Amino acid sequence: MADNNEPLLDYAIISDPFPLYAKADNSTPPSTLQIVVSNGGTKTVYCSSILISFPIGDLAQSLLEVKSGDASATNWTIQAIDKNTEAALPDGDYATFKATRPDGKDKGPVTSSGAAFIFRNMKINNQTGTSHVQIREFTSTDQGSWPDNPRFTTLPLAKFPSPDIPPEPVQDFHAESADQKQMGQEVGFGDKIVLRWRGPKLEYKIIHGPGAKEDAKVNTDDKEQGDGRFDFTWKGEIYRDTTFQLQYVIADTTHTQTTTVNVRDPRLTGLTVKGNVLVDQAKLEVIQDGKMITLDKGAISSDGKITSSEAVSGASLSAGTGPVTAGILTIQKDGDSKTIVTADDITTPTLRTQKVDMKN
Repeated sequence: MADNNEPLLDYAIISDPFPLYAKADNSTPPSTLQIVVSNGGTKTVYCSSILISFPIGDLAQSLLEVKSGDASATNWTIQAIDKNTEAALPDGDYATFKATRPDGKDKGPVTSSGAAFIFRNMKINNQTGTSHVQIREFTSTDQGSWPDNPRFTTLPLAKFPSPDIPPEPVQDFHAESADQKQMGQEVGFGDKIVLRWRGPKLEYKIIHGPGAKEDAKVNTDDKEQGDGRFDFTWKGEIYRDTTFQLQYVIADTTHTQTTTVNVRDPRLTGLTVKGNVLVDQAKLEVIQDGKMITLDKGAISSDGKITSSEAVSGASLSAGTGPVTAGILTIQKDGDSKTIVTADDITTPTLRTQKVDMKN
């Protein structure tokens, strides 16, 4: 049977990242701690409040370097409190949070359903060692009889030496179109794009090929996002499919993240194809020196000359109002052909046609 000072509820603590690392430098992001509360006994436990205290300082047994943390819980109200607001608070420097049941459930029962208290943005100090998180609960199995003092326990939490590479300090590297904050589909030729990511203040470099152009260098609004990290952007234009590389250095190690943007109507400076080219359900247009050649539904049209070293055949050949130039002009019908005129036969700038008997 529990004595008057032993807690009636069970507690467990875990960290994210796990294991918990001591701070390496200013690029180390804050951590998240979770404390799980449950009733492991057979009796209903009534609870009015729970105090959770995290030691602050620069010692191995301290946990936080400064007062910090944003707390939340489902079906509970939890908030940071000052030392002068509770007589039961410990001496020394602590970050203390008070968890209570929502309005109308004061001193409510804790039965089969437990609770998870989540503490985000906890700034861990730089000393390895084991800290003890203090728990003070105001509980009873009899609503008509409450102890004079809170029940007390501690939760040991070890801080391990920080690894050479902090876990996931730079996250969410992605591209957005400049006019809408989502990529969704492919962007168009020459569209403005924005690269975004979140991380500590480091020297970042964006690397890309000739398919994109930089408009604005890496920038941040200097607003800390509550976890020691900031939002960064890079702005530019894109002309064809491009893979962007985000490079940064942590602990003398270069890291790279990538994101790719596709362009639905890219324009290339050169293209060599060793094989067939299929253009399906679309026109093929070639522009050179301001002149356009178009292949559309089997017909070829050109703003300039069409030259062939071999025969040009088809149902008809039209030059509009322009000239037709040929070394030999031949007409063919029903498999028989007849030479009409050769270059040596032309003596005037005007060529008149006449009906030709293909049988002769």
